[in-house]
Amino acid sequence: MNSYGQATGSAALQGLMTGVWVAAGELSPAKRRLARLGTVVAVAGAGAVRERVFPDPAPAPALPEADDTGEPEVISKAKLIGIGAGVAVSVAAMVAGRRLEKRWLAALTRDGHAHPYRALAVRLGLISFGATLAPNLIRVREARHGR
Repeated sequence: MNSYGQATGSAALQGLMTGVWVAAGELSPAKRRLARLGTVVAVAGAGAVRERVFPDPAPAPALPEADDTGEPEVISKAKLIGIGAGVAVSVAAMVAGRRLEKRWLAALTRDGHAHPYRALAVRLGLISFGATLAPNLIRVREARHGR
């Protein structure tokens, strides 16, 4: 991502995809699978079109060349701890998000909402947008300021 507009657009697309995915929950299993497959295909197609229309000007960073000695690379203890912490935070966020989703859906259903999955889709889509937008904007800012 090179611009704030691209970062915002990417986050909006993620929020929309999350909303559609959740809203499909009220459909029959066959229609739900078809709707979710259509969402994945549409996003993949949009990504392919974006790459053709707006190619990234910067080349991908080169991978470091392998050491000629044939010895395996040693990973530091701090790096392993960081990777483990990242995995733990990701799993915790997924579990917490799923619990929140179930709680909201139960409350909407209990309150007699006409379309609880649609209401849930709006909520989760907005959360997904916000959660995706923040790191995207940070990446763009760091890329622009050379950090």
